[in-house]
Amino acid sequence: MAKVKSAPVIESDEIQNDEEKDRQFVTALARGLDILSCFKANDRFLNNQEISQRTGLPKPTVSRLTYTLIETGYLNYSGSQGKYFLGNKTLSLGYAFVANQEMRQIARPMMKELSDYAQASVAIGVRDQLNMLYIENSRSSTTTFNIRLDVGSHIPLAKTAMGRAYLCGVSEKERNSLMDQIKAQNPSEWPKVKRGLDQAMKDYQDKGFCLSLGDWNKGVHGVAVPYIPDDGTEVLSFNVGGPPFILTDDKLLSDIGPRLVSLVNNVAYDMRKMR
Repeated sequence: MAKVKSAPVIESDEIQNDEEKDRQFVTALARGLDILSCFKANDRFLNNQEISQRTGLPKPTVSRLTYTLIETGYLNYSGSQGKYFLGNKTLSLGYAFVANQEMRQIARPMMKELSDYAQASVAIGVRDQLNMLYIENSRSSTTTFNIRLDVGSHIPLAKTAMGRAYLCGVSEKERNSLMDQIKAQNPSEWPKVKRGLDQAMKDYQDKGFCLSLGDWNKGVHGVAVPYIPDDGTEVLSFNVGGPPFILTDDKLLSDIGPRLVSLVNNVAYDMRKMR
């Protein structure tokens, strides 16, 4: 186990605020949160250079911010590794978020039943910038061909069924803003991505679910439905994903898609009964 030591010497620099677009916006706080967001599901340790590359921040700024995050318990520093790792305060935020979602507890048995029936994985995701973040996942016990994505995994917003369903579930204003960001991220791919998003919107209006048939990964077919809470909290997405030879186009359209719509409707009904 890596021994926790004090952080390295901090370079003396002052964090320069960007030109403010919003007087309420605190740039230093946003940068600190960006650093915490650098750590993904497969990351145990990150050093200054890796954090700098992922955030686009200069190393002196990273050093100053990581020092503050260590002092407040959101990061720790391993002397033997020469790298940072998430502190207990950061983990407690994630645990609090997950624990407070009653919806997940209601959905679990339904997700398990559908995953076994479909011989595929059933998951719930939330948006994390231009990705979807898995917060719940149920794998089928009737097949060995499950998608190897765990809670904490990220998948693209624009090319996956889960991400497309999310875009269908949010307001037009938020959807347009996100689509502008997706376009700016990769302009050369935008025409193809836009066609997929337009088709997803049509499918959602006509059928109640969205598809991704190898658009993100040739070996993955998926269907998804947005979950739009009555209390105005964040939109989530439920998806079913698996290999094309199990989740054929016809099976998704005629069977699994409608079953997923029913699952999400049942979750919403049970949630309303608890209010």
